[in-house]
Amino acid sequence: MERIQLRRDTSTRWREVNPILMEGEVGFETDTRLRKIGDGVNRWNDLEYLKAEGIVQEIGNSEDVSISQKTLSNETFLNRVNLKSSNDLDLCTQIGIYTWINEEVPINSPVQGLGLMNVFPYLLDKDVLKHRIVQQVFDYYGRMYVRYKGSGEWGDWNRPAEKSILDNTVDNTFTYRRSLNSDNNLDEISHIGIYSWISSSVPQNAPVSYGGVLLLFPYFRTEYTELSRTVQIVIASSGKMFSRYRTTSGWGSWVSGGSGGSGETYEDRLMRAFLDKTFTTWQPEGNIPRNSQDLSYYSGAISGLPYSSVFNFGNDIYYNRGLSSFFSAVKNKGSVLYSKGYGQDTRRGSYYGTVCSTFGSYISGQKIYYTTTEIPEVAEEITYVDIEQINIGDILWTSGHCKVVSSVNVDEDGIYNIVVTEQGGYNMMETVYDKDGFEKILKGIDPHDKRVFKLYRFQNQRIPVLPKIEYSENVISEYGDRTYFEQGQDVFIAVKDGDHINISDGSNTNRYLLSGMSSKIVNGIELYNVRPYLSGTAEYDLYTDNDDLHAKLSVIDMGDVILDDITVRLTGYSDNVKPSWYNVIYLIEAEEGEYPYFPAPEGYMGHNAVMCKDFIKDNTFNVIMRDVKDYASGYYVRCYYETRFGLAYKDSNIIMIK
Repeated sequence: MERIQLRRDTSTRWREVNPILMEGEVGFETDTRLRKIGDGVNRWNDLEYLKAEGIVQEIGNSEDVSISQKTLSNETFLNRVNLKSSNDLDLCTQIGIYTWINEEVPINSPVQGLGLMNVFPYLLDKDVLKHRIVQQVFDYYGRMYVRYKGSGEWGDWNRPAEKSILDNTVDNTFTYRRSLNSDNNLDEISHIGIYSWISSSVPQNAPVSYGGVLLLFPYFRTEYTELSRTVQIVIASSGKMFSRYRTTSGWGSWVSGGSGGSGETYEDRLMRAFLDKTFTTWQPEGNIPRNSQDLSYYSGAISGLPYSSVFNFGNDIYYNRGLSSFFSAVKNKGSVLYSKGYGQDTRRGSYYGTVCSTFGSYISGQKIYYTTTEIPEVAEEITYVDIEQINIGDILWTSGHCKVVSSVNVDEDGIYNIVVTEQGGYNMMETVYDKDGFEKILKGIDPHDKRVFKLYRFQNQRIPVLPKIEYSENVISEYGDRTYFEQGQDVFIAVKDGDHINISDGSNTNRYLLSGMSSKIVNGIELYNVRPYLSGTAEYDLYTDNDDLHAKLSVIDMGDVILDDITVRLTGYSDNVKPSWYNVIYLIEAEEGEYPYFPAPEGYMGHNAVMCKDFIKDNTFNVIMRDVKDYASGYYVRCYYETRFGLAYKDSNIIMIK
């Protein structure tokens, strides 16, 4: 039989790419293990999945795998069978999934209506005829029935759950779930199940005065009655565990176990590592402007990143440049931090910085930056009931500002300790609250900030891992170490010790005398232009002979961003960048004295079009416009590209509407 190629990928990738398979070509979903066969005409999403029993006849032998009918239909859940009233469940011994409808209930079914049955081996003997088999049936209401077949006849059907989990009345298995309040008494809880409560509604005779979960189950594996010997285990929200035992004479005393307190979770460690890097102490060597109304500068030892609204100019420390770029630029008095800052009433300060919304978006794991205006549109609002709802990474939001819940700890006495971190004022700050203090934030009576805040949570919330802070202290570019430059852009470096520089692109290393390079003086520091010695788009190491740690930079080319109405076409970008996402910038006529938010032609202001942003999935795409054309004088599209050292951006041509 002719051999054909088997293409493999995940079901998500198959749907996204949606290719046309050649006639007879097999596509295999690695996560679902389902297959489709191409016809040379229809795309993947329009093809039907193959039925298990037909795969071998359709495709024969594959270049990648050898498939047998026995493997597909007899030994995996690819065996799918619709049963009729004439079928007998006693004869259904092949592994697989069997279903029937209300009108076609098979013989020996434990249910008298719609059903689904799984058949799987209890022990897998080599002799198929001697398999020990288990049948598991679910009815329409979620009730489960099981039976076992050894070498003899089928056993009786057993129903582990007496009633449906849907009506929440199962009282002899852990499918029973119930929320308790202060009117309930744990001494009277006798049914097997899982029970829970929150701090504001602690039941009577609980071993703690705050939230917890109770598990109740029989001590001996006997027929369950209310007089059975029973165990209650409480796992408190502090992490501490309590247990007690009941005989026919009543409940014994609670016995505590587990250390409780603030056992650190994986999220705790990620958050603390993130903030430890963010709060690295730095000390300016010259004038770095603050975001004050009157011109002022940072001075002394500073913990936390500077506040500066510079994402619009590609200089946000989290999204655009990185901590290594910032901290190394601090060490170079000839860097842009000391020569190109903003300050005064520009609503921003230092050349590099971050603001509340870039901090909140980035620490929550959002690849797309969302402004404070946009956060309520993409994050889920949490209706606050009790302190136990809050998670690390949750956003406290009010109009124009947001903060991040960076730590949630509870001691063994149930006392909460919550840390809120925010990028505000001149630099970052942390504030510690107890339960009452945190709730004051939501009520607008926090003495630190009397605005009313709401609680939000990103659905895909995750704390990112920041790159290690490392940089050369001897060779530092004008924009800091570990950063990128556009092809053709001048690359000025400071060399504190040495009369030459080595430049390596990974394949070739060349040595150059600094005295032979063009240079400029900034704040008394001589900066040398190495652009003529960089051979093209690549990553470069720069170092002197005595440097253990090399400076690194990337030279990138973002090509062209061509806008036609709402369609964007990306062309000519280099291999060391990757299109990531875009946002639409709209233009309106500027008022006298206004400072630009985004670059704009003279006489206009550039603004972020709210929620007109999305991931870039192809080199040609249509942008989200909402109602931009109804109110704007013009617009353009900014496309962001991932580089080794942060997001770079390229703007499209401008389209004027009026």
